[in-house]
Amino acid sequence: MKLLKLCITVITVMTFFFTTNAFSKETSIKSTEGRVVVTVTYMNPGKREPAFEIKMSSNVINLRKYDLGPLSVLRDDKGNDYEGEWTPITKRRRDSSGTLLFKGIDWRHVKEIELIIKNVGRTKERIFKWPVQISE
Repeated sequence: MKLLKLCITVITVMTFFFTTNAFSKETSIKSTEGRVVVTVTYMNPGKREPAFEIKMSSNVINLRKYDLGPLSVLRDDKGNDYEGEWTPITKRRRDSSGTLLFKGIDWRHVKEIELIIKNVGRTKERIFKWPVQISE
């Protein structure tokens, strides 16, 4: 019985650690902070020009006002920041989506990237992280 309790405790702690870690190997990550839900999908992992699909939804915030180009930055683990090009797909009051594309990135020795989206839905900063493995 003690062994069973120990196993359950270890599994619970490991589950907590892996589910709360900000670094994700999944291509989609959801942020539910503030009044806007933001889901980011890394559309082309391993490619030299990373693209991210962004979906936002809210019951109280008008999402038409957000241009994610100037509100977003891609940062590599070397501290380099890159500006993206925002292409909206849907731009409605309560839900919005589009694509962020980043070009001209120096991928040498980069092991992880983070997409930072600022000032959406009264949340100062949302950070989404992924590992990098260039496949080209």
